[in-house]
Amino acid sequence: MSDSIFANLPRFDEHAYANGIAHVSGDDSEASDAETVETAEETFQRKLAMLEQTLSSLAGLSDQLQEEAGSRARADLTALAEKLFPKLTEAFLAEEIMRHLPDLLPASRASIDIRAEPELAEPLQALVEQSNRLAGVCNVITDEAPGPNRATVSWGDGGIDFDFESLLEACMRRLKAA
Repeated sequence: MSDSIFANLPRFDEHAYANGIAHVSGDDSEASDAETVETAEETFQRKLAMLEQTLSSLAGLSDQLQEEAGSRARADLTALAEKLFPKLTEAFLAEEIMRHLPDLLPASRASIDIRAEPELAEPLQALVEQSNRLAGVCNVITDEAPGPNRATVSWGDGGIDFDFESLLEACMRRLKAA
C-alpha cells in the first residue's frame, strides 16, 4: 500500500538504480568523491603557488621601478641644479653678500675694501651706494684676482672671503654623491 502512495512522486536516487534494481556498492561514489576533492585541492595548491610567484615578481618589479624613478629624479635634479645655480649666483650674489656684510664688519673700521670681478663689482657698487651704513665706508674695487663668483672683503687686520664658486662645486658634488 505504501508503494502506491509514493509511486507518483519523483525519485532523487535514480542514478543508484538500474532497471529497477538498486546497486548497493557505496565504494564507487566515495572513491570518486575523494578523487574530486583531491583533484580540487591539487588545483587550488597549484594556483596558490602561481599566485605567490606572481606576487613575488610584482614586488621585485615594483622595487626596480622605484629605483629607476629615484635615479631618474636625481639625474634630473642634478641637471637642473647645474644650470640653475650659476644663473641664480649671477642674479643674486651681490644681494647675498650685501645682506650678510653689515653683520660681519667690525663697527670701528672707517675703510673697507671689497674686491670682485667686474660682473660682480658693478651690482656690489650699486648696493653699497644704497646702504646708509656702507656707503661712506666701503670701496668696491674691480679686480679679476678673487676669481669668478668670489668677493674678498678686507678691513686691514681682518677680512672675509665670499667664495660662492667653491660652495656651488661642493653642493654639486654632494648632490651627485646622493
